[in-house]
Amino acid sequence: MFKNSNEIQRILVIMPGLNVCGGMESFIMNYFRNIDRDKIIFDFITHDISNNSYEKEIIELGGKIYKMPPISPKTLKVIIKKYKNILMENNYKIVHCNMANAAFIYLKIAKELNVPVRILHSHQDKAADTLSHAIRNIPLISIGKKYANFNLACSKQAGDYLFKNGDYHIINNAIDYDKYKYDEKVRDEIRKKLNIQDSFVIGNTGRLCSQKNQAFLIEIFAYISKVKNNAVLLIVGEGEKYNELVELTKQKGIKDKVLFLGSRNDVNDLLQAMDIFIFPSIYEGLGISVLEAQASGLKSFCSDVVPKDANISGELTFISLDKSAKEWADIVLSNIRQDALRNRSFYLNKDYDIKTEAEKLSDLYFKALNKENKL
Repeated sequence: MFKNSNEIQRILVIMPGLNVCGGMESFIMNYFRNIDRDKIIFDFITHDISNNSYEKEIIELGGKIYKMPPISPKTLKVIIKKYKNILMENNYKIVHCNMANAAFIYLKIAKELNVPVRILHSHQDKAADTLSHAIRNIPLISIGKKYANFNLACSKQAGDYLFKNGDYHIINNAIDYDKYKYDEKVRDEIRKKLNIQDSFVIGNTGRLCSQKNQAFLIEIFAYISKVKNNAVLLIVGEGEKYNELVELTKQKGIKDKVLFLGSRNDVNDLLQAMDIFIFPSIYEGLGISVLEAQASGLKSFCSDVVPKDANISGELTFISLDKSAKEWADIVLSNIRQDALRNRSFYLNKDYDIKTEAEKLSDLYFKALNKENKL
């Protein structure tokens, strides 16, 4: 049986990108850092690597990276040929696909080449950000999931969306609680570096895209800044909406109060500098950013589409997206508290502690292998 083997299992993980500040990337890297690498190593297929990526760290942890071109009708043949060679040369026993709209390629070919375990992992409860992308993705997802023989999801909401009445296991978007623990010294250092020592700091982390809804966040902040003159907004991340968001801050007359910090590998430190966290996503499988914010002791506000499981601290306030930006601002302003809570330990749901969840994922990998080995 595989579980008793001393052989390290190299698992091929399919990812759209490996860039810092992406929620899916944060998820998989948290597990790679904390899983028992004497038993399991992650190798990656990815379609997007920016200058600020996890590439160096992955290699240091023992992983390999196979870079693919963006998926399109023109690149499909190249991707398929390269992918088949990767599978045949490395004899992977597990392919872990985190791209539901690409499973029709990666899991289909894995099945054709007799890869025993083909995992499809649901990270969202929606097909895409836009209608046009959803129209494209829905049939591809429907085809691709037929080739999976082991299903994972980041939450019940995400699992029920993709797998309907099918079986799946929940693997929480766990984080390293110790990494995000509040530190007054770090707070002072970061605020000094950013020249925001005397500011009331609102924060948001994540990809700059329609899903994360930073345009609405800027509208909320515009109202807050009218009441709190010292308010500053930190937006951490990169993405296709950057130019549009910068232009919106100019239109709202708040350009000097909004700091776009780009893609960063010190999000844990930046969270220390914030006073509250606002996360108005239009859909989420769970929302790893809001978990990190709570772990740092931040009072947090998120849209009510975020699964209730994300409230790991009891300090998360859910607000309907049907409410206006002004209504959001009023709710935030009425719930502002002193940061005393950040100076003491408080309860965090241990189901989202990476130390326990990494062991759970490892056990599920071997469970899947053993199951297929018996068939």
